[in-house]
Amino acid sequence: MPRKTKTFDLKEEKQRIDRELDELADKEAEDINAEQAEGEIATGKFDRQDRREEAQRLEQMLVGVEWALNPEDEQDIDPIEEVTLGALNAAEYGLVSDYMSNQIDNFQGSTSDRRGQQMRRAIFAAGAIVEAPFIDDDVRNVDIQSKYAEVSQLAPQFVYWLEQRGDELTTPEVEGNGFARRVAEKAEETAEPSTPSPKHS
Repeated sequence: MPRKTKTFDLKEEKQRIDRELDELADKEAEDINAEQAEGEIATGKFDRQDRREEAQRLEQMLVGVEWALNPEDEQDIDPIEEVTLGALNAAEYGLVSDYMSNQIDNFQGSTSDRRGQQMRRAIFAAGAIVEAPFIDDDVRNVDIQSKYAEVSQLAPQFVYWLEQRGDELTTPEVEGNGFARRVAEKAEETAEPSTPSPKHS
């Protein structure tokens, strides 16, 4: 049994991703306008790069969700409106990892190319699925291999969405110990004071 499960309404997911992309676009436009008006960069280079990478991630997820809601050109795939995903427990994570390793070992060609990457993504996505209209009841509780066979027929962008949301559920939310936060705290500790200290005045 997964540690926890969450049912996603894909119409709501589409709206959520749209909102987040709009927010990122607003921030990017603000920075561009500030640069043009003031002739200087409004935010750090890494902040802008992170934002653009997040936008690319969201765009890919949006394409996947839109495909799931309307796979009109695909045969034998009905619109997908709801999917239930679960946070993998240690045993499930081990089964997925072992199956992934076996598949990669049997894979012909370089595992660093996009085919190997997509294979890993599809296997993890399959492991995270608890319930979905494209997974038959007789497959759902069998094994990862059977679910992977079904997931591998889906659009890669939707598999990306499944994998990203499954990973979010599986990864514990732990605040305060991230590397970026540690770096920011160290930078504040070593930064020169903005006003002179008594010994410097």
